[in-house]
Amino acid sequence: MKGFARRLAPLLVLAASTSPLLAPLAHAADPGAKAAAESLFQEGRKLMDAKRYAEACPKFAESQRLDPTLGTQINLARCHELEGKTATAWAEYLEVGRLATNAGQKARGETALDLAKALEGKLARLRIEAKGAPAGVVIERDGVPVGEGALGTLVAVDPGPHTIAATAPGYEPWSTSVTVEAGPSEKTVTVPALVKVTVAPTPEPSEPQPASGGGKRLAGFVLGGVGIAALGVGTVFGVMTLSDASNAASDPTLCPNNACTPAGRTAIERAETKAWVSTIGLAAGVAAVGAGLTLWLLAPAKAPSKEAASVLPFVTAAPGGLGLGAIGRF
Repeated sequence: MKGFARRLAPLLVLAASTSPLLAPLAHAADPGAKAAAESLFQEGRKLMDAKRYAEACPKFAESQRLDPTLGTQINLARCHELEGKTATAWAEYLEVGRLATNAGQKARGETALDLAKALEGKLARLRIEAKGAPAGVVIERDGVPVGEGALGTLVAVDPGPHTIAATAPGYEPWSTSVTVEAGPSEKTVTVPALVKVTVAPTPEPSEPQPASGGGKRLAGFVLGGVGIAALGVGTVFGVMTLSDASNAASDPTLCPNNACTPAGRTAIERAETKAWVSTIGLAAGVAAVGAGLTLWLLAPAKAPSKEAASVLPFVTAAPGGLGLGAIGRF
């Protein structure tokens, strides 16, 4: 610890110095920014002395943003080292060493570089591998893209949890979380082969299916049955017509000497009514049988659908006439 303090002393002196070395770092700071930066720096020093590093480091970082100086940067690096962010502190020591050397402050630059070298043996390192990655893949570590040149190489990272993610057009995103132990340590994360996004094919328009023939065949069957029934009714009424007319004409009490009485004429008119019923029944029967046969023959051969057709035929006969019909769903 005493050796570290001796190595750090030249840099702390540098922090309080007003040498031209600081001028390039603070050239754009206005008086208000300088005052705020100084207040933040002092607060950061108090917090670091109290070992409240998680609170101190953001104070130094904001002070450096407002008024960049080597003194603030060396304190920020020291704070990050004490906080356990060894990779961050290592990079910041190297930056101070580079700036001091470029400014002609060789001794101070060497001191900063010595501090960085002392941390190298404590660094935690992480390697990310992605063999066979698809074209256009983007790999990130903690939200920051990892260049292709960095893949497969151990790079210094701060100890703790890190998230590795990979995305590529046409592939499902992948991510994992890994905890890197405090150094010296090494860990490797391999990005697996990404899974292609499964896109359901767009269904092609289906060709219209022929209508089910079950309903038409059933309708044809029923209409045929109605027709046959109508033919039967027509035939019966025809026979009755001939019988009634013959009986009326040959009955001497109804039609004596070929001159029919009122009762005879009534009987003959009834026979004529039955003749009309017979004619209608026969005509309807022939039509129904023809329609039913047509439906049966023209119905598609496809099996009937689950919703079966239903047909209800009806025949009505009354003293004044005959009724034929069918109701249903196809």
